Amino acid sequence: MEDRWRESCYRDKQALKQERKEYDESKAEKNTEEGIKMATCEICGKTVNRTKKIKIDRVVLEVCDQCAVYGEPVEETAMPTSTAVRTQRIFSQKKPEKAIKEEYVLVDDYPDRVRKARQHLGLEQKDLAKMINEKQSVISKIESGGFQPDDALVKKLEKALKISLRDKV
Repeated sequence: MEDRWRESCYRDKQALKQERKEYDESKAEKNTEEGIKMATCEICGKTVNRTKKIKIDRVVLEVCDQCAVYGEPVEETAMPTSTAVRTQRIFSQKKPEKAIKEEYVLVDDYPDRVRKARQHLGLEQKDLAKMINEKQSVISKIESGGFQPDDALVKKLEKALKISLRDKV
């Protein structure tokens, strides 16, 4: 007997959901024919005439009145006109054409130049490594010719050792 009652309640609940869905759809169709915009609650999915913006865990949602209790109301603020104008100006400006950069190539004898400059300054590999924020093993590999430094590392070495490791092409 209890099972029949549960089945009956379940069927009634499903029927109510279906009726609500059909009602919402018919209401939405009627309002779109009349030119009224309808919105959908982002929490419960109900179709409503207007929504409220709320914030839940840094997420802004548009919800119906019943679901608005789950978050904090968000006040819509218009962008100040000065910022809007500034933004428009920034995006409307043409970017200057880049000047043709001169190409540089790492010299063939860079390991010797690095070693000689370091020794001339009286530095050990670990001291130079600290100066340019690199590991001592990197300096060792550069000086042995087993590692070719990238442009950023070449610039750091040139600045620290006051030497040139690149030639114009």
